[in-house]
Amino acid sequence: MKKIKDEVNRVNDENYFANFISVEEDERKIRNTYYANGVEEGEARGEKRGEIRGEIRGEKRGKEKALLETAKNLLKYGMPINDIVKNTGLSKQKIKSLQ
Repeated sequence: MKKIKDEVNRVNDENYFANFISVEEDERKIRNTYYANGVEEGEARGEKRGEIRGEIRGEKRGKEKALLETAKNLLKYGMPINDIVKNTGLSKQKIKSLQ
């Protein structure tokens, strides 16, 4: 029994096992780094998608606002609603709501 105990103590004192533990720690750090990089990449993609969606919505709202302003001005100058519909693509109801 003492012989086995001595052998276990000898093996535990060797640098090989110290490196083995170190490798496990390195692998854990690498996994954590990959995870963190994945999270950062995912956040960057999400931010980019959000920016693009926001730009598209803003452009759409801006175009609609400009069309409504144009339709309002055309109504002031007496242009028939049907002509405004043809030229702006706005619905009759939307144009009538501007009157």
